[in-house]
Order: sequence, then structure tokens, then C-alpha cells
Amino acid sequence: PGSGKTTVAAERYGVVRFAGQGDGRSVLGLSFARSARGELESRVRERWGSSALRWPHGTSTLDGLHYRLVSHLLRIDEIQWFGGNKDLVVLDSWRGQPYARLLTPDYRYCRVARLTSRNVTTVGMHIGRAFVGYGIKARHEAMLAQGICTHDEIRSVLRSALADPQLRAIVADYLTMTTKAVIVDEVFDGNRIDLEIVRIAAEAGIPTTVIGDPWQALYEFRGAQPEPVPGFVAALQFESFPVLESFRFRTDEMKALASELRAGNPVQLHPGAAVDAD
Repeated sequence: PGSGKTTVAAERYGVVRFAGQGDGRSVLGLSFARSARGELESRVRERWGSSALRWPHGTSTLDGLHYRLVSHLLRIDEIQWFGGNKDLVVLDSWRGQPYARLLTPDYRYCRVARLTSRNVTTVGMHIGRAFVGYGIKARHEAMLAQGICTHDEIRSVLRSALADPQLRAIVADYLTMTTKAVIVDEVFDGNRIDLEIVRIAAEAGIPTTVIGDPWQALYEFRGAQPEPVPGFVAALQFESFPVLESFRFRTDEMKALASELRAGNPVQLHPGAAVDAD
């Protein structure tokens, strides 16, 4: 914490954004939550000015990018949604929606979206944790037919699409045509579908930067999976630049404390008054 990862992401964004002539494609800064995306955007604006974020350039959540990719496949009729919908209303969760309920592992199954022969369908999936959703097929399909879904449905459909070599190639072509460079902040908060999108971009020759700290994987609620990241970085032969200093842990005592905690060693804090703390 405090080593300057988001500062590095913003710096990298601006360097790529203003290098050479623009070609109509976007420099895309990515993060995993709206708050983190907003922080990255504010850092870019503060450092480089508002022109750095002028369309088509900008920042987005990974979930936002997932929706763009699914929307592209819908618009060009490569996949079909319930009711022929092409513009979807994407919710964070089903909480508060008609007939949605808390499903627990005792309920055993929930409904999830999949692609079957290029058509979005719903299938039953075994529940491993409690969450709000639909267990009845007709009710889940009724919501999807209205063009209403959650980010879970978008991720699931995109995961199915990327398993199809033809659709995967279409996604790669779309990213190549629209994206000049990708900068991913806090990559350890990604899950496998996030990393797969980054992989496609990198393999398509799009300059790609990933920045993160395995000790700061925060977004377990959206399926953060930090474990595959080191192998992913090695497989794609990313060049690594370690960030070794922290702007928050400045004193020798704080640095020693952080090192001992990371090593899993016991530590003893000296008694003192809060008013004496910096």
C-alpha cells in the first residue's frame, strides 16, 4: 500500500496517450470497481489534463468492458439474447428485483446464463455460496427477455463466447480495431475472465501494462482470483518492474513492522497515545 501503483498506472496512461499521432483508437485504463476506476481517472486528469480523457480515450471497469464486448456480439448478430434484445440493462445484483430471493447452498441450484448454439439460454448451476438470484427457470428467463441482467450474466455469456474460436477471434478483432493500448490497475483483483480478456489484447499485439500487488486483492465479492496472475504474467512474457518503496510506510519502525507482518512473524506494538501518532 502506498507504493504508487495507481500513480504508475496514470503515468503510463499519459505517456501512451500522448506518444505519436493518434489513430482513432482508444487508450483504455481499466480497474475493477467504480471507485477504483474513478480514482484512476482523477489521477490521469490531475497529471495530464482533461484532454487525456477525451473520447475515444478513457477509463472503465472490467465489467464495463465485458458489457461492450457482449454488446458488440449482439449488434453484429453473432449471438442472440432472449427477446432479440441488443441493448441491456445491467444490474450489480438481482437484489430487489421481482421474485429474486436469497439462494443458499441448501437450495442446491440457481439459474445462470450460457450460450447454446450462439443463443443465450439459462441452465441450472450448483450453488457454492449464498447469494440473491433465481432458482426458477421461467422467472429468470422473464427478466432476461426484458433485457435485464446482472454482471454475472454478462461474464457468463462472455466466458461461453470466448470458448468458441470464431467468437474469440471476433472479440480479438474488435479490441484491435478499437484499442491502442491497455493499462490495467490492480490486476490481482481480476478473475479468470478478466485475465482472458487481457490475454486476448496482449496476444493481439495491443501494448498492455498490468500493475498490481498480490497482498491487495480486495474484490473477492466479484470473484477475484489472484493466484493465476503470476503464471499469466510469465506465460505472456511481460517485462516486470518492481516497485519497492512505500509513501505510507516511511519510518524505519513502520518498515520493520510491515516486513515482520508480511513474513508472518509475531510483532509487539509499543504503548502510546493516539494524539502522539503521525
